[in-house]
Amino acid sequence: MEKFKCKKCGGHEYNFFGANHDVCGDCREFSSEDDEVISYKNARCPKCRKSTDLTDHQINGEGDLEVACGHCDHEFVVHVDITVSYTSPAMETAEE
Repeated sequence: MEKFKCKKCGGHEYNFFGANHDVCGDCREFSSEDDEVISYKNARCPKCRKSTDLTDHQINGEGDLEVACGHCDHEFVVHVDITVSYTSPAMETAEE
């Protein structure tokens, strides 16, 4: 499984099942869907349809976040949902 760089947003995504994609899943969905879309990194501008990376925004919990499009400067609100997961260490080996 190899990673590729999205030609639209510059993000990296794994290429599953040998699919021949040059844009990431977010950008494919952003360009084909008119309804609300969910992303783990980007917000789609409702005016120009371009994606804006939100990873550098100061997020202070769940709720609405005002953002400005990095392409057309249109201001809009996105809803933030935060999910937390925990990874436990592997089992320790028994001492003999």
